[in-house]
Amino acid sequence: MNSLLFLIALVAATPVDEFHFNNGAEPESLDPHKSQSHDAAQLNNQMFEQLIGRMNDYFTLRPGLAESWKVSKDNLTWTLKIRPNLKWSNGEPITREQIRGSWVRAMDPQVAAPYVNWYSDFIAGATDLVANYNKPGRADAEKNFGVKLIGTDTIEIKLIKPVAFFAHLLTNPIFAIVHPSLYASDSKGWRTPGQLISNGAYMLTEWKVNQRVVMEKNPHYWDATNVKIRKLVSYPINDQQTTLNMFNSGQLDWTGENTLNPSMVNSLKKRKDFNYGLGFGTYFYVFNTKKKPFDNQKVRLAFSLAINAPEITDKISKSGVIPAYRLVPPGIPAYKEEVSLPKDMKVRLEQAKALLTEAGYPNGKGLPKITLLYNTVESHHRIAQAIQRMWKDALGVEVELKNGEWKVVLAEQKAGNFDVVRFAWIGDYPDPSTFIEFLQTGSDNNNGKFSSPIVDDNLKAANMERDPAKRYKLLAKAERALVEEAAIAPIYHYVWYSLMSPKVAGFKTNMFGHYDFKEFKKN
Repeated sequence: MNSLLFLIALVAATPVDEFHFNNGAEPESLDPHKSQSHDAAQLNNQMFEQLIGRMNDYFTLRPGLAESWKVSKDNLTWTLKIRPNLKWSNGEPITREQIRGSWVRAMDPQVAAPYVNWYSDFIAGATDLVANYNKPGRADAEKNFGVKLIGTDTIEIKLIKPVAFFAHLLTNPIFAIVHPSLYASDSKGWRTPGQLISNGAYMLTEWKVNQRVVMEKNPHYWDATNVKIRKLVSYPINDQQTTLNMFNSGQLDWTGENTLNPSMVNSLKKRKDFNYGLGFGTYFYVFNTKKKPFDNQKVRLAFSLAINAPEITDKISKSGVIPAYRLVPPGIPAYKEEVSLPKDMKVRLEQAKALLTEAGYPNGKGLPKITLLYNTVESHHRIAQAIQRMWKDALGVEVELKNGEWKVVLAEQKAGNFDVVRFAWIGDYPDPSTFIEFLQTGSDNNNGKFSSPIVDDNLKAANMERDPAKRYKLLAKAERALVEEAAIAPIYHYVWYSLMSPKVAGFKTNMFGHYDFKEFKKN
């Protein structure tokens, strides 16, 4: 028995004031400005609060560190009134200078924040500050950064252009408030209980790598009296059967989203403690466009078209996930533009074979060795095996499979050490751009280094467009280019499924799969 399972075996049914859950993976970091994975963000949400928060339906905005806000008629100036007497988890007061300073820190190149473009794309002066962060012009750039302190209790944010979803952006970890003692990106405080000073409903009290992360109620949180769960315990379990066994034995209150064997979903639907709903995410493979043969658009598209998505969703996953022929999932009411790849497999395979031949690789002859990389989860392995077979049968291509822990796979992606890699994207805010922008040229999350003027130009134009209908048409042009130029190979759109203890109140599956556990209570 490994150390994690031994530790869990010692635990009986969870206490009424504790919430034990499977987070699915070891977080790559607890620094919210460096957060990239869904799993890390789930933990960030518990320990850090932004100026604006979201209710657990994930669409409804709520006051956070700011008790109120207003927007100018031209939608370029946001004015937020900060709550009085805010404190860090160590009891120190939170100042408006620290709020502004945290955002400046997020733009430090040493931090390498994957979402730093959310500053430079939208907030006045941010682009200049990023460019001059470690240069002589830093002082002037920081002075001109469009976040100002007004009066005694107000922060004003100047935008470059109107942004319809800016309030939702502010709810994300990249806009979290970080204690000055943690500004250094390599600070050991990010790994050390007592030194990781936070401002949210919970604070870190234990982190045993590959065993568990423990967070306890922050007595200095402004709304602490309404936080009912005293302790959160997160486990990084990637074994689906272990997760189910732990839940059934009372050692977990929640399995976490999509950590169970997807083939069990139909049978689990009969249980009253089963939860299920549409997810705002897409599962896909990323091609390394800087390595042969995937520097060739025809090769990428051939590999994408050769994937039989319905076979994966219906025969392998069996969890109700939806076959994907595009990047942006359903769920945005007014975004109805048709941008999908062909759905008929006969047409797809004919096009795939022709494209591979046109690229100079008839029946796969002459292709270099190709490796498909994915993180070690049983369902990912089964899907990888199926697609390996599809590529062999349809294109005559031999593909090697390679798997590893999520942190290792993520590091390999960042380093460009892959041919094809499993990836997924969960929307950060309810707008198509949350999917499209991460594949624009130069994005820190664009691990395949895809670049398309069509994507970049239409995304830029959409960000400047005030008319919602015209803006969506521009975004659709960008999305169409992504699938036709095959930046990615779409496989399926997510649904969320999990088991939650009936003792827990306040939970309902939302499209994003993130929750504020402070809103839960146990009976």
